[in-house]
Order: sequence, then C-alpha cells, then structure tokens
Amino acid sequence: MIAISREARARWKDYALLMLALLAAYSAVWMFTDKTPWMHTVYCSYALQAKRWLSGHLDLGQDYPWLELAIYEGKYFVSFPPLPTLFVLPFVPLFGVDGTPEYLITTAVSLVGAIQLLRLFSLYCDDRRRALAWALLATIGSNFLLIGYNGDVWLMAQTCAFMFTASALYYAATDAEKDGRWPLLWLACAVGCRPFNFVYLPLVAVLLIRKFKKNGLTVFDALKRHWAWLIAPACVGLAYMALNAARFGNPFQFGHDYLPEFTRSPDHLQFSLSYIPENLRDKLFRLPVWSEGRLLFPKAGFAFFFTSPIYALGFVRLIERVIRRRRGGAPLPVAPLAVAGVCVSVHLLALCAHGSMGGIQWGLRYTIDAIPAVALGLALMLDDGHEGLTGFLLTPTLVFGLCLNLVGTLAILNDWPIFL
Repeated sequence: MIAISREARARWKDYALLMLALLAAYSAVWMFTDKTPWMHTVYCSYALQAKRWLSGHLDLGQDYPWLELAIYEGKYFVSFPPLPTLFVLPFVPLFGVDGTPEYLITTAVSLVGAIQLLRLFSLYCDDRRRALAWALLATIGSNFLLIGYNGDVWLMAQTCAFMFTASALYYAATDAEKDGRWPLLWLACAVGCRPFNFVYLPLVAVLLIRKFKKNGLTVFDALKRHWAWLIAPACVGLAYMALNAARFGNPFQFGHDYLPEFTRSPDHLQFSLSYIPENLRDKLFRLPVWSEGRLLFPKAGFAFFFTSPIYALGFVRLIERVIRRRRGGAPLPVAPLAVAGVCVSVHLLALCAHGSMGGIQWGLRYTIDAIPAVALGLALMLDDGHEGLTGFLLTPTLVFGLCLNLVGTLAILNDWPIFL
C-alpha cells in the first residue's frame, strides 16, 4: 500500500476543490444555455483537420463556409495554429468528426491550466486557502470563464495556450533544477495555439536564469549541463515551420493571410499598427455605459480590467509593495517582475494591432492570453507573506469577477438585452 503524506493529501484536496469550483461555474453555463459538456461544436476546424491528417492530407478537401478557412492554390486549410488538433486527434477515429466532444476536451484542458496556476501561487503563498482564491480569481473570477468550457475552434485554441503558458511559467518559477527541462517545451506548445505567446520567452529565460543561480549554476554551466533540454522545443518549432512550408510554401505562414476577407480586400489588413490607437481607446479601456437607468456593455469588447480584475489587483499589489519597500519592507524581485510587466504590455499592444480584437464577445477575450503572466507577477509580489490591502480585496474581487463573468457569459450566449 502506497503511503500518502499529509502534505500531498492537502495538495490534492486543493486541486479537487479548484476543479469542483470551475465545474460548478461551467455547470451554471451549461444549465442556462443550450451548451452541454459532451457536445460537438459546428466550429470544428480541429476535428476536420485531424480527420484529414489521419487520411494523409494537409488540406480539408472542401470548403466549409461557416469556418475561417485559408484558401491557397484552390485548396482549403485550417487558418489557426495547429497544436490543438492533437487534443482531438484520438477522438476522431473513435467517434467521427460529428461525435468529437470538443467542449469536454476544452473543459479538461482548462482544469489542467487552473491547477498549474494554483501550483504557481502556492510557490509564493503559504496559506493554501489564499493560493486557491488567487487561482480562482485568475480563472473563473476573470474573463477566462467565457472560454474555459467552450470547444469552438477559437476558444479551444485560447484555452490550450492558457494551459501551456501557465505550465511553462510554473516550471520556470520553481527552485528545482530538474524542472528546467519543461518551460521552453510548454511555451513552444503555447505558441502552436496562440503565436503571440512567444512574447513570454524573455520571461521564461529570466526565471530559468534565476532558478539556475539558486542552484549555483551560471548560464554557461546550465547550457553545458542541460543543452539537451533545447532539443524538444526546437523540434516543436521546426515541426510548425515544416507544416507551414508544406501547406503555404512559407515556414512562417500559418494561413490567416489567405482568409478570403483579406485576399479579397488587400487594403483590409489582419494586423496593422494603425489599429492600436483605436483599439486602445474603443476596446481595451472602453467602459460600460449607463443609459436609461441600466448598465449597457459594448458587444465588440470593453475594458479588460473590468472583466479580468486580476489585472487591477496586480496593479494595486505593485503599488502596495513599492510603498512597503520604501518603508523598509522586503525587496521586490525586480528582474522577473519588470520583464513580466514589459512582456504583458507588449503582448496587449500586439493584440491591439489585430483588426477585430475578438469580434462579438463578452469582455475582451484576447486579453485572457496574458493572464498567466499577470498571475506570475502577482505571485512574485506575495513572497513577503504580507498581503495587506490586496489580501483584504481578494475575496470581494473574486466574488465580483465570478458574478460579473457568469452573468456576462450567460448574457452573450442567450443574447440578453444588456448590450449596446
């Protein structure tokens, strides 16, 4: 009989509580909409791609007008980065495309991502209940509630990227030298779901250097000892490039430039720096509007810190730690914190260079991609053991975020009249 330590039992209890909380929130969505955890989505680009891969083809063989497909040399291709296809691949031979449970797959991936964030917070927060609350704030207390159960192609990709990014940051942040083998691999997988997540490579690098220094290694020593850890992420990156080259003749082209909306209107760019000022003003920082005695929300996206209050609480924590430091408190981990802030800022600006910023939605779903890095920054600022004002605000902020995002998710799915 295997003996399980008290610490391990407590840890698994926390994982179970976290998963139950997420499933409870998702169940509320399933109960009050036409969604179910085992349903197949009509936006099944990954299942269609998996079916064709299994038959030895890279293209889809025909057009599916309701999907965002790249059209290149008369053939139709999935225009999204490919890695989430691997999650549905085992199900397609068993159940067929129409029986693939994308919602269940996405839900399972979201639970893993939430657990990785809990593990991340637990590195710096000795109070198990507080660490659990922080993990909940980063998931169902944020705009992540909109996507974490949803198997539609866009949202499955985001959920997978969220999970892989959270995993990369957790393994980079631990003190264990052996954990250094995982961060670059998981980040490479995240890029295969959401390419802009590549922006967190400097953050992972800084965390790894910090880890190796704690273990008495210089960067040169670490590279000399662990060079083999670079092989797996390099192979993943080369696989992406090979797939892109085989499909589009360009190792850096995954297909979005060949969507009809861009090829038919050459002046309609997918990405442009000219979009940034408008998206900052009308999406990233746009607030809901009080009109005729009720609050109305823009349907094309609005203030990211409103639906994902972990951003706001992270800013409050930073101010709090700076003030405490000036009064003789514990020093801040300046290097990883600064790099995290720069990476998140660059990521948000890059997202604002996109023409649609996510289309019709609740909140601003693209900004969900940066939450794992925001969670890391927040966790790094909990290392002094004194949460102060931030700790006082945690519970009401979590309740606010959960209620707001649950109501908003139900509203967008049921088309309630609360939108502009």
